[in-house]
Amino acid sequence: MDFSGKHFLVIGAGISGRAASLALAGHGGSVTLNDMKAIDTAEQPWPDIKAAGVQLVFGSQETALLDGMDVVVPSPVISPEIPIMKEAARRGLPIWSEVEVACRVTDADMIGITGTNGKTTTTTLVGEIMKATGRQTVVGGNIGYGRQPAKRSRRRR
Repeated sequence: MDFSGKHFLVIGAGISGRAASLALAGHGGSVTLNDMKAIDTAEQPWPDIKAAGVQLVFGSQETALLDGMDVVVPSPVISPEIPIMKEAARRGLPIWSEVEVACRVTDADMIGITGTNGKTTTTTLVGEIMKATGRQTVVGGNIGYGRQPAKRSRRRR
């Protein structure tokens, strides 16, 4: 999908937020990555993320960041009860999870695993089953890649 002309605010600069920012920017989106923490942008991975075209806004979370945005992408740890998320909802902005971003930037089949206990074990097992079928398989999330490594084909084999 081509996101040219679309403006995204990604809230939370952890693994999920960085991956979503890079995926959206890599598909033509104008991306602002925000985190409440004051982060030294001179240290890696920030120079590389800036080089990918992502604007970094760290140390505050003003609702003015929503001005001109088309979509808000909160990281999983971001509460819908914080002021910027409440304001995004009040404005009627679409709110996508990082999983929704992933679904929109690939045509690969995906299996989602949720729950309270056993997700890592179940995900590992399902990944191994998929590999055993001969399919090109990437396990994502907190136990695999936060973003697909460069130069890897996204086509299913």
